[in-house]
Amino acid sequence: MKVGISRFVIVAAVAILVLAGSVAPVLAQSPSYSDFSSASPANLTLNGDAAAPVGTANVLRLTSAGPHQAGSAWFNVQQPVAGGFTTVFKFQFTAGSVPPADGIAFVVQNSSLSALGQDGGSIGYADGGLPCGDTAPPCGGIPDSVAVEFDTFDNSTATDDPYGNHIAVQICGIGQPNSPAHGPNTFGFPECPIGAPVIPATTMSDGAVHTVIIDYTPPSCGECSGTLTVNFDGTPNVLTTSVTLENEMSLNSGKAWVGFTGATGDLFENHDILSWTFTPHSSSSVNNIDVPPGGTGVASFGSFNYKVHNTTNGDMNFSVKAIPVPSGTTFPPNFPSAQCIVYDGTGGKCWEFEATCNSGSCDSGYF
Repeated sequence: MKVGISRFVIVAAVAILVLAGSVAPVLAQSPSYSDFSSASPANLTLNGDAAAPVGTANVLRLTSAGPHQAGSAWFNVQQPVAGGFTTVFKFQFTAGSVPPADGIAFVVQNSSLSALGQDGGSIGYADGGLPCGDTAPPCGGIPDSVAVEFDTFDNSTATDDPYGNHIAVQICGIGQPNSPAHGPNTFGFPECPIGAPVIPATTMSDGAVHTVIIDYTPPSCGECSGTLTVNFDGTPNVLTTSVTLENEMSLNSGKAWVGFTGATGDLFENHDILSWTFTPHSSSSVNNIDVPPGGTGVASFGSFNYKVHNTTNGDMNFSVKAIPVPSGTTFPPNFPSAQCIVYDGTGGKCWEFEATCNSGSCDSGYF
C-alpha cells in the first residue's frame, strides 16, 4: 500500500534539499541542459543530421522534417550506469508528413562517440538490414547498446511493430549490433526486445511537448534482476522491464556513453529534444535505516532508495525512492516544513521521496 510521506522522509528531504548545492562538481560531469541555446552545447558530440541549436529554436534537433535522415547526440563524458540512474527529458515532434515517422531513442552505449545506426525504422540506433552504401548513415546498428525507443511509425512487416505509436526497450547483447525488431520479420533482423512494446495513452507525434523519466535500478541481490521503468507525461511505469545492464552490454568500469538517436525514412518529422538531465544514482543508493518508535531517521546526504524499517517491528519494510522535482515544487499542505531550495549558481537538485510498504505490518503511526 502507499503511505504518506512520514516524518522520517521530511527530515531526510530537508537535509538533502538544503545541502544539495554541495554536489555541483559531480553534477557538472553529467548532462544537465535546461535548453540547447548555446551555439556549441558543452560536452555534446553530434553526428549525422543532428544539430543544436536550430535557428531561433533552443533545441537539440536529431533530424529535421525531411526524408532519410539519421542523427545522434552523445554526452562526451562516460556516465556511471551500472549503479543506477535517472534521466529526464522533454521532446517534441513537429511538421511531420502524413503519417509522420520514425521517432527517437534514448541510448546507453559503449561503442563510440561517433556511433550512429541507420535511418527509417532503425531510428538511428539499429541496423537497417541494408548493405553498406545503400543509405546515407553508416550501416549496422550500434553494438553494446541499450535503446529505449519512442517509435512513431508502424513498420509492422520490417520490425514487427505493434502500432505506429509505441515505446520499447531493445537490447541485442554484449558486442552485438542493436536491432529494431520486436519479433518475426521479413528483413531477417535479430529479434531483440526486452519485454513487449507498450502503447502510451498520448500520440507522441501530436506536436505537444512530452516529458519522459527513465529510471534504472540495479539488482539488490546476486540472483536478482535490475529494473528499468519509463514514466511518460506524468504516468508512472508506462513501461517496466527486468534487465541488468552489466549482463546485456559491455561497460567501462560500470560506465558508458548516454544520449539520443533519431531517424526519418520516406516519411518524416522534426525530432527535437528540448531539455535533458541525467543523474547517476549514489554508490550508496541502497542502505538500511533503523527508526526507533516515534523517532526520525538520519539519512546520509546524497543517498536514496533506502530500505526503512522500525527497530521494534523488524518485519516492516519500506522502499523509499527519490524522484527529482523542479525547484519551487509545492508539497502537500500538511507538510509545511518541506521546502525545495536550490541556491543560485550551485547546480543543486530537489527531490521528492515516495515511500512504499513492501512487506510486514505497515503502519505510518510508527513514525
